[in-house]
Amino acid sequence: MFVSGWILAGLGASGYIEESTSLFLAALFWLAAVLIFIWKRVENYRLNRLSLQSDWEEYNGESETEYTALPDPSEFELDIPL
Repeated sequence: MFVSGWILAGLGASGYIEESTSLFLAALFWLAAVLIFIWKRVENYRLNRLSLQSDWEEYNGESETEYTALPDPSEFELDIPL
């Protein structure tokens, strides 16, 4: 697509087709090439992101964590003003 834009620009510059037409078509082809490139990048990002989420959902949570919750101070009946 990107190279086709350059070919159309060259044809317009050499006089084979009208310059305004070649400019419009070349810009259209270049824009399409950029949009396709961005679309492919977003699609690749989504595929990678979804695979990470599916890996996380497969986690069973059976392993012990090394951190525990802090005890509730009211259990110790301490008179600590809050």
